Amino acid sequence: MSIAIDCSNISSDGAVALNDGLIEEIASSHSAGTMVYLFCNNEYTPSISVENFEIVRINHSNRISHFFWYIFVLNKLLRRLKCNHLYLLGGYYLG
Repeated sequence: MSIAIDCSNISSDGAVALNDGLIEEIASSHSAGTMVYLFCNNEYTPSISVENFEIVRINHSNRISHFFWYIFVLNKLLRRLKCNHLYLLGGYYLG
């Protein structure tokens, strides 16, 4: 199973704590072998580590606007990675 979390528009404070809580919840409710893809900007790094699944961090380039990121880049990545779920933290999804 593959799960994607789009946290490309967060960098600090409460949003980071919310994302860390989401990762902990995913870890407790999904089995081993689950892949979690974090689409994030250069400023965000998760502050927790989880043992039963792998977290892959994919950086969002700040050179293109968020609008184009959602429409052109994120859709293709989700299809290529065969993600079953997409979680959006404080964002919107136009795909």
